Amino acid sequence: MYDSAGRLLGCSEIAFPEYRLALEYEGSHHLTDPQQWDRDIEKYSDYSKIGWEVIRVTSRLLYQRPMELRDTIIDAPQRKGWRMEK
Repeated sequence: MYDSAGRLLGCSEIAFPEYRLALEYEGSHHLTDPQQWDRDIEKYSDYSKIGWEVIRVTSRLLYQRPMELRDTIIDAPQRKGWRMEK
């Protein structure tokens, strides 16, 4: 992801640029490594400044609540104008 000046803000696991939506997987090292934690907070702040929404995914959400994650992933782009074809 880049800002309007071309500065790299960060990379995301999945991004939908047309809807300004990114999915970020938060592994345990994101909590235990202070540098990673600080970088994540800075990155999400930068994303927000340019109008992006970030869906943060944890192992619990991915493996124990997959239907909730699926619904979130479907709902987010729809709120931003995407329409699923039937």
